[in-house]
Amino acid sequence: MTQNKCTVFVMALPLGGDFSNIPIQHRRIAEGCCAVIGEERSVAMKVLAELGMTSNVRTIHHDTDYTSSESDTSNGILNLYLLNEHSDKKYKSWLGKHIAKSHKKVVFFSDNGTPAIADPDYEFIDKCYRSKVDVIPLAGACSISAGLSISGFCATSFTYLGFPPKQPHERKTFFKDIVVNSRTVVFMERPYSLDRVVNTDLQSIEKKLHLRRVCIIIDIDGANYQVLRGTVSQVKKMYVKVKAPFIVVVEG
Repeated sequence: MTQNKCTVFVMALPLGGDFSNIPIQHRRIAEGCCAVIGEERSVAMKVLAELGMTSNVRTIHHDTDYTSSESDTSNGILNLYLLNEHSDKKYKSWLGKHIAKSHKKVVFFSDNGTPAIADPDYEFIDKCYRSKVDVIPLAGACSISAGLSISGFCATSFTYLGFPPKQPHERKTFFKDIVVNSRTVVFMERPYSLDRVVNTDLQSIEKKLHLRRVCIIIDIDGANYQVLRGTVSQVKKMYVKVKAPFIVVVEG
């Protein structure tokens, strides 16, 4: 790491949302940072409260006049930059350049787990490198690896497909691709779509999966944690309608 150069610490958060479990070494680094990048303000403020960093927080995102803070490095103000699915490429590009010249130490986290894997924030990380910013991981939980580890399916080699598209035709193609993939497959979906995945999407490919099993891990590290594992028909019988974060592992 170069002296007098900006460093972005990519910090993983606990999966269940209990931020009191943030490791001590991560806390020490975060508390010494002069700016923070989070996903949603409500969650980011809870993290900052746990770290004792809620005084004089100014929130900046793509819908604010963010360029007005270009040269503002006022003492006592903690800039909270929001970076999420609504952030456009122009904002991400500006943010990468801005922190490179305005900040020395920045901590970057998403709502839970590890940033820039299931989120579009990899583009921001790319901009950081282009702006000569040092990027250091503060390793921690990742729902993808956690789900694979308890699936009981071979994960020597696997395919991560991300989130299914919302458009019907593209979504249908997404699930067809699972069938033709011989590796173990992992995908994620939004909490409100669990019922659709179980009763519609997986059912549409059930016959083509033959005896390949699925493992749905619901609310990892949370109060409503449960695992539905078996054939699609078996999983449907176990399923009770719920709205919660989840990932799906399809046996290879």
